[in-house]
Amino acid sequence: MPLTYDTREPLVIPDEGWNDDGQLLLLVQGGRYGGQWLMSAAPLDLEHGPGDEVGAIWTALDYRPAMAVDTAVVWVNDACARAGHSVLAVMNLNHLYDADSAPYFAAVQFVIGKGRVKYTVMSPNGWTGPSYDAPDAEAAAVMARLAGHDIVDIQGNLLVVEDEPPIELAPVTDEGGDYATKGQR
Repeated sequence: MPLTYDTREPLVIPDEGWNDDGQLLLLVQGGRYGGQWLMSAAPLDLEHGPGDEVGAIWTALDYRPAMAVDTAVVWVNDACARAGHSVLAVMNLNHLYDADSAPYFAAVQFVIGKGRVKYTVMSPNGWTGPSYDAPDAEAAAVMARLAGHDIVDIQGNLLVVEDEPPIELAPVTDEGGDYATKGQR
């Protein structure tokens, strides 16, 4: 569970620094002052290092660096969702600090996808399937169809399918405990 936090500077996903694949590296790092973590975000250029700060937060009191990282993940994910982007990957960098520094510093790197949104497969009876990160609903529907889902409608970020309950496995007792899809015994 992430820590509560106060925004020192709202996180604004920058317009510059995106690669040709529509991805941006973002570094969030900070330190503990007393029991609070001050975490700041900056775009990351692998050749030149972090750029200018694009946001910062103060967390609630906590001495665990992993909690600072968890809170940063929520903060960045929320900012991406507001901007119409999505977090494609997260890498906790806390292991890079030596034993003496580790309790006082935290860092996490993000790969952000430009204009990507998470679309979720769902049926009218409430069954929820996998989610797909895609630049638009049609691209997500293509990915879902390739995975075998029959998309019948798109409602916001939901890819609606016919009633499609999850596959249930039941033991096949006469086959020595092997499993088969229910109804195929």
